[in-house]
This record gives sequence, structure tokens and C-alpha cells, in this order.
Amino acid sequence: MSDSSGPISIPLLLWARLIPELRRRGRGVRESGAFLLARRDHRPRTIATFLCYDELDPNALNGAIAFHDVGYAALWDYCRLHGLAVIADVHTHPGSAVGQSNIDARNPMMPIRRCAFSSLRISCASSPARMKSCNIATGSSKIA
Repeated sequence: MSDSSGPISIPLLLWARLIPELRRRGRGVRESGAFLLARRDHRPRTIATFLCYDELDPNALNGAIAFHDVGYAALWDYCRLHGLAVIADVHTHPGSAVGQSNIDARNPMMPIRRCAFSSLRISCASSPARMKSCNIATGSSKIA
């Protein structure tokens, strides 16, 4: 298992690709999200790419997010093939709200502290006016 401590960084150009992609997939009316992947055991932990939930599980986005076994199997296969690890996930909520909902806190995409990735979750507003506003939730569910 990889050490999940320490900072996580994401290149600005990758973030600039990710946010509009999530907005497009959510269409302003539903949640959308992606797993953030980094090279295994690379320090500092820098996001190398992302995989959107609905690329892995075509039925994941139905208003809320319901990610199924088929998606996790595809995710682990991709990570194994490319030498990557999931270190975080990001998802949007429709509208202007920025923050982690109680449902999100109770239902993380990945079991916290049991896999080789960070318990970091990032929620960003899906409206263009609020796209620069992000809250970061750690495994203890504190909002920074």
C-alpha cells in the first residue's frame, strides 16, 4: 500500500481540461465526477490523468452518482495496465452550491484508509461563475 500522506498536486492544464469535461457530462442538471490518477509511488503525488465515472460505468450518472461493480473493475484494470493509482476523486453538483454534502460524506467513492490512495475528495460547483470555488474534504470530513 502506498503512503497516502503529503500534498497532492494537479497540473493547471489538466485541471482546465477536467472541469469543463465534468460540466459537459453533468449538463448543469446532474452530478458528474472523475477519479484522479497518479503514477504509483511517485513523489510528490501529482495527478497524471483522470477517468470520468461514466466512462467506466455507463450507468453511473442518473441525477446522483451510482457507481457499480463494472466501473470499479474497469478502473482497477486501467490502473494496473498503466501503473497508476487512484489518489482522489472529484465531482460536481448542479447549481452553485460548493461543498461536500452529508450524503457524500457518508458514501465515499472508495473505502477510506483501506486502499492505496488519498481520502481526499474535492467538490466543485458546476456553474461557470463558481468554477474557481472548490472545497476540499479530507477523510475526517473537514472542509478546508
